[in-house]
Amino acid sequence: MKRINFIIILVILLYNSEIKANKFGVGIMIGEPVGINFTSKISGEKYLNILAGWPGGNFYINGDINLKNNLEPKGLLWYWGGGLFFDTKKEKVGKGETETKSNFGIRIPFGLEYITDIKLAFLAEIVPSLTILPETDFIFMGGIGIRYYFK
Repeated sequence: MKRINFIIILVILLYNSEIKANKFGVGIMIGEPVGINFTSKISGEKYLNILAGWPGGNFYINGDINLKNNLEPKGLLWYWGGGLFFDTKKEKVGKGETETKSNFGIRIPFGLEYITDIKLAFLAEIVPSLTILPETDFIFMGGIGIRYYFK
């Protein structure tokens, strides 16, 4: 129930802040990680991007600030940015025993997004990431997704 409340509050906050500016989108990402994606224009070409998910009973959330740039044909954008991630994972430590491990790190997303005339967007991204806590580790994330822009 807490997860659903969190998503509802997040959608309301983002919706109220940017729906009038015609730059608010909601969608789903599949890959590493899997989750619900929210995006909202901050200013100019800067966008706040948040992804929350519960893959395999674990919890994941990230927040990025992305800079979007137009390409040809019309509707095609490329973006890059920076952000943070936090996740919790259940790991086996013995016979039938599990332990929850939390990770915190930084992300540098690079991606392509194509927005159709009906405000449906298709996107793909690759994200080099650095886990900082509890130990340092370099990982790659990424995925494909679909998003709908309101208004």
